[in-house]
Amino acid sequence: MEFWDGEYHTWEFVVDDDITYINVTIQDSDGNDQWVEVGRVSTPPTYLERLDLQLDYALRSSDGEPSSDREDFTIDSIEVLQKTSNIMELPDIFSSRPVITGDKTEGSTITCQANIVGITDIRYYWYANAYPLTYTASNEYQITADDAGKNMRCMVKAVGALDSPEAWTESVRIPAVQTPIAPGEIKLQKSI
Repeated sequence: MEFWDGEYHTWEFVVDDDITYINVTIQDSDGNDQWVEVGRVSTPPTYLERLDLQLDYALRSSDGEPSSDREDFTIDSIEVLQKTSNIMELPDIFSSRPVITGDKTEGSTITCQANIVGITDIRYYWYANAYPLTYTASNEYQITADDAGKNMRCMVKAVGALDSPEAWTESVRIPAVQTPIAPGEIKLQKSI
């Protein structure tokens, strides 16, 4: 598909069970972005499996020669929506759903118990309010002030197992920090 008008556009690929839609933003006569469907194809079975996103682009020679050996482009965001049923699946390699344990207060360390038998090559992906924070081979995470008041989850990936199966913990709430008010800090004014 060739589409280039010299302007930035937002692209959307919606993969449903039967149909995959390709949409792009186009400016209307008032200069506002509107979504336009530019493609629709039957969804191949492989699209419904775990996806590896790779991006590539090319310049047409009719648009002129590149100004250097390198051409940069910016991807503002990529949003992947997963079905809850997919997140809640528990692959056979897990003896039970992973669990977050420990004191859930700022400065404390929480631990993600993987509940995997026989696999030692494991990665832990930590999220706060569905936003990815970090991933590591360690099952510990130190709670920061930014995490206070948020819901934390850990996704455990058994990278040492066939197909790198993964499972999610239930969400745990990190309490917001309550700052006590010292005596004398509150002053009441008498209204007339």
